[in-house]
Amino acid sequence: MKNIEKITLGTEVYPIGYKVVTQDLESLNNDSYTITYPINSWYAFPKDQITMGSREDGGIWSSISLASAKNLERMMLEKHSKRVRIFKAALGEILYSDEDRIKTDRIKLLEEVFDEKVLEDIHLILEEALKKHNDSLEEALKRHKDSPRKDGGFVHPNKKY
Repeated sequence: MKNIEKITLGTEVYPIGYKVVTQDLESLNNDSYTITYPINSWYAFPKDQITMGSREDGGIWSSISLASAKNLERMMLEKHSKRVRIFKAALGEILYSDEDRIKTDRIKLLEEVFDEKVLEDIHLILEEALKKHNDSLEEALKRHKDSPRKDGGFVHPNKKY
């Protein structure tokens, strides 16, 4: 088992994982039990449904490292054409873990993880909005939503696509 990072929240120390969710903060599982995770609040799996061990049900699964979360992100895009979000998360009791994943009884999404390319794009769009005093951030974000870029990235104001 890999070494699991820890974080202190208040006076408690918690293991860290990386939770991959849909754009709407929902679990990726395909069954009828979909979880919508809150940000900066604990979500606890129902106690009467918790199971120890490696079974897929009975807990909340997270990636043990950012690298394994990124692999899942890549797989979701390539195999299912779905964009996902990755959050660094505090975890409750560890019910099971292996080389890539951790199963826990509760989770708290702390902060979204962005790669450098996304941060560069965000910086560019904010810079553009600030330079144009007659342009609001909402208008710039709308242009992103209507982006002609195939990869879903932000539109750079001086670049032709």
